[in-house]
Amino acid sequence: MDAADPGVTLNAVYISGARKKALLIVKGAADGSWLGEGEGIGDWRLVSIEAFNATIASHGRNVTLFLFPTPP
Repeated sequence: MDAADPGVTLNAVYISGARKKALLIVKGAADGSWLGEGEGIGDWRLVSIEAFNATIASHGRNVTLFLFPTPP
């Protein structure tokens, strides 16, 4: 894993009214976890969830994960 890779991927987003969940998978793991804002996976905390992305934070570093690749 390189320094820019958080080792976590975003695989799905669920938003219904005020309820928001993101399916995050630690690379190499067989299963993911549905998390809400403020919950954690590994060293990462889920900061925010939007329709097509989620932001995680760890040790002062924020990383935005996207459901789909961003165009070059």
